[in-house]
Amino acid sequence: MKVEFMEEYRTEFTVVRMCKAFRVKESGYYRWRNKKKTARQIEDEALTKVIKAIHIENKETYVPKRIQDELIKINITCCLGRIRRLMRENGLYCISRKRFTPYPKEDIEKRYSENALDRSFNVNEPDNSIAGTSPMSRRSKDGSTSLSLLIYSIAKSSVMP
Repeated sequence: MKVEFMEEYRTEFTVVRMCKAFRVKESGYYRWRNKKKTARQIEDEALTKVIKAIHIENKETYVPKRIQDELIKINITCCLGRIRRLMRENGLYCISRKRFTPYPKEDIEKRYSENALDRSFNVNEPDNSIAGTSPMSRRSKDGSTSLSLLIYSIAKSSVMP
């Protein structure tokens, strides 16, 4: 960032003065300035042009996987991560045209299922529906509910602080 700024404004300010202001060595600035592009950077620039063309040609709706498929069709092999990186670095994002709605707005009642267990969720009197509706209740031979009644009676008789 510093050396790029220095390169842009070197006609207005001296390099020595900017190096002192940014605490950059002059040799570092000149080394950066004379540095040649690597083969990878040259490939990235060429690939970016192709990706931009595919992106614009398809109305900016292609995701990186679909761009990779298009690149394979024109005999360019490239991994998905590289395509994502190049798209991100160049500000290429896909536009979603239509949002997915899981349920139509007019069929809201179809979202909820029927009461398959046929349970009664309305209670007429308090403390009346516990016995017999608990999954732990078992009917004995004489017809009484022993376990849930026992738990209920212990809970009622315990002294709360």
